[in-house]
Amino acid sequence: MRVRTFVVPFTRIVPDDAHELEFGPDDHVVVRPLFGLSKTEIETWAVRIAGVEETGKDESRKAEAESAADQLVLDLLNAAILEWRLDGPDGPIAKPTTPDALNALPGAVAGSLYRFLTTYRGEVGTNPTTRG
Repeated sequence: MRVRTFVVPFTRIVPDDAHELEFGPDDHVVVRPLFGLSKTEIETWAVRIAGVEETGKDESRKAEAESAADQLVLDLLNAAILEWRLDGPDGPIAKPTTPDALNALPGAVAGSLYRFLTTYRGEVGTNPTTRG
């Protein structure tokens, strides 16, 4: 057994109402869904997510919560996104590895990554990235 990977266009990640963005045919990611990880790894992510959410409830810790949330998204990207292909008006946009790079993405993209990565289970049907 192995965890499947999926080629996902950015149009699938970003909500349909993000009319301000236009993606090219090659703008995609290759995703290994988090749900394919071990139960222990999933529980570790769940505890971490709950901790970030709890920190966010305390208004006096707002800056800490925002920093923790950015780092959580970056770590989710690192764990789940095996390939990142996104072209901008000035050339390729690299997969973010820092909070500044994450926050430099268009808001609709940056704001969609967490929801997508924590809920994506894959696609039914033919998958070009699996064994034949």
